[in-house]
Amino acid sequence: MWCFLFCAKLGFNRGFTPPEKKKFTFGQFRVIYEKNPLFCSMTEKKSLLPTLSFTLLDSYEEPDLWRQAIGKNAKGVLVLSAENEALSRDLFNFLKKVLEAVQIQLEEEALLLLTTPEKHLSFARISREKDIQVLISFGLPAKNLGLHWSVNLYEPLTKNGCLFLFAERLSLIQNDRERKLRLWKALQKIFTP
Repeated sequence: MWCFLFCAKLGFNRGFTPPEKKKFTFGQFRVIYEKNPLFCSMTEKKSLLPTLSFTLLDSYEEPDLWRQAIGKNAKGVLVLSAENEALSRDLFNFLKKVLEAVQIQLEEEALLLLTTPEKHLSFARISREKDIQVLISFGLPAKNLGLHWSVNLYEPLTKNGCLFLFAERLSLIQNDRERKLRLWKALQKIFTP
């Protein structure tokens, strides 16, 4: 009953179809949609569900995202490490050696951001705030970055002018010869001309 009265107030006819060329503000639409989404239409073709365009994942991020980052990002290399616990000195030194093997100095030329596997970040926001040319993610899947692509671990991928490499957590790679070899080959594809 409430939806009928509200729809009538906005100019809907009894069949709950909007009159031609009627424009609604987002607030008006939201109220109708929350009460009964099947009675709402935002297009002249009278589709059942609206098409809205906005970023969903920015709200997950902490405001002090960069306060916990390590490095100066001189070469635009973002390294994400998602461990279940804090990154140990041993894992940090392992990561440093891996990057040095491809001529990347962690503290000067890259930016290391520590996170957890459950954390959601927005790569769109990250790339707006920092100049990122290469993203290497250890343990954080693409979907947790707001990237809904099909990716294979240890296979570099280029999208929108940025190179992406997704790998397993550093703690899994450190003591596994096969994983180290896969990581090494992937990094060579990215950093060797």
